[in-house]
Amino acid sequence: MSGIELNHSPPHKNLLHRRQSFRDIQGSISKMNPELVKTVIESGKKPTSVSLSMQETTPLTIFYNGIVSVYQVSQLQAETVIKFAYGKETPTSPSHHKLQTLKQGKLDFDESCSDLPIARKRSLQRFLKKRKGRVNLGAPY
Repeated sequence: MSGIELNHSPPHKNLLHRRQSFRDIQGSISKMNPELVKTVIESGKKPTSVSLSMQETTPLTIFYNGIVSVYQVSQLQAETVIKFAYGKETPTSPSHHKLQTLKQGKLDFDESCSDLPIARKRSLQRFLKKRKGRVNLGAPY
């Protein structure tokens, strides 16, 4: 594994703007160390008036290095992860100093992640070639 620094220019509009694509978020999160993502999720600000069992959560799915991870997170925790993925500071977070320290170090990046588009393209080419062969065998016209 080699380390690289993520340099995401933050969008000028609201982070949760409807035009923002899921692929952008997924791409940013997939380059992060999974332990770092867990730390960010766990460090979300917990509301004082609502107990954790009564707080509404939804599943957050993260695809990283061929592994699918699903977390039950609140809206605030999801926003914290997205802000962190885009390089925004989260000063309201209780462990802001801890996140700042982790952010200063280089994030782990798996070199195989950079080969994913090429592997996908080759896989698609193999699939289309096989499908063309099956169509030609089934239709003598």
